[in-house]
Amino acid sequence: MRGWIRLRSCWQVFTVLGAANAFLSTCLRGPLHTQSVTASPRLSCLTMAKEPALARAVRQLVPGFRPDAYKGQAGKVVTVGGSLEYTGAPYYAAESAIRMGVDLSHVFCTKNAAMAIKGYSPELIVHPLLPCAAEGDDQGAEPMLAWLSRFDAICVGPGLGRDPATQSAVGTLLERARSLGVPTIIDADGLQLVNSNPKIVAGWSNCVLTPNVVELKRLQASLANLGMLKGNEEEMDDTSGPLYLENETLTESSDPLTEEELLVVQIARALDGPTIVRKGRIDLITNGKIVLTCCFPGALKRSGGQGDVLSGCTLAFAAWVHAKKKQSEKTPPTESGEGGEVSHVPPLMLAAWGGCTMTRACANRAFGFRKRSMVAPDLIEHIGEVFEALFEHGIVQMMRPVGLESLKGCL
Repeated sequence: MRGWIRLRSCWQVFTVLGAANAFLSTCLRGPLHTQSVTASPRLSCLTMAKEPALARAVRQLVPGFRPDAYKGQAGKVVTVGGSLEYTGAPYYAAESAIRMGVDLSHVFCTKNAAMAIKGYSPELIVHPLLPCAAEGDDQGAEPMLAWLSRFDAICVGPGLGRDPATQSAVGTLLERARSLGVPTIIDADGLQLVNSNPKIVAGWSNCVLTPNVVELKRLQASLANLGMLKGNEEEMDDTSGPLYLENETLTESSDPLTEEELLVVQIARALDGPTIVRKGRIDLITNGKIVLTCCFPGALKRSGGQGDVLSGCTLAFAAWVHAKKKQSEKTPPTESGEGGEVSHVPPLMLAAWGGCTMTRACANRAFGFRKRSMVAPDLIEHIGEVFEALFEHGIVQMMRPVGLESLKGCL
């Protein structure tokens, strides 16, 4: 395997227009936006005769519904961000997580952002604990640190801003989250903190960074300036012969890495732990050893806030990964033989792939209805139905609303 494995997402099959319309139109009863993706043969995804193995593996992360469950068991998460200028981003991330199915979604924001975010949604628990020197508030990180052990996953960055007091407190928060072993998603202005001190995430396997193309270039420059990023030939001499997932079997390919893929893998290897989600026309997900691509067709419009929706969806999956890990520590899982070659993929990478797939599918769905007027809240509106179509357990798919006449018969 020469040091790393590449698994190709099977969702490229949905760019075959007939299959895409037949599947999602049936599941979702509405228009699916279809588009032509002109990818090179290397970037086209392999298809499988049956349900995609990656999707099945992600589905195993989703907690089922139980009559004896209590509030909090399906996940407790927090989004750290929200400042005077940016109140929408943390709302999009936190609301996406709760629409995915987590029980409790909190927000740590500055005082001047709290009332606006509270007004967006009564479902969110908003704490004005984020210090901000520009607002005359430099309370430090301690009020936030007291809460961290309660959460199953953390998202840092949406609407965070670059105030020195804010960035300093969040740096302390990241260190505590790492020591507690809580999965952490870092996006937007949270990546600015990583750029200024990449060592804060170096070696941290329980962390996901979600840069877009521009943010990735900044991270590349930061690592290069610190001498952490080695040259192509020196660092990447063991990447020939990557393996593809085809019909649940890893098969070797002699295709070399593209320059774009090479850069993402280099950065992941330099950081030696975090999962990198490079957002783009095709989402690339890697920890430096395994590479996943998400090719599900999205929308032709790129509206602000879509990255925050991706962070929130990934946050929910990450919380379920953490909950599953805690449960397995109490009750060791039995060998089921499920997963096949996908069992090599770390659960947090599966969470990231699930977040990318959800965001693309929701964007596709929203664009089908809204076209040019599509905005981020339109994606959030479709999270429930898209999740049910792609990742929900069969028992929920069979449950339909009970008619009023049937309800009367119960009395």
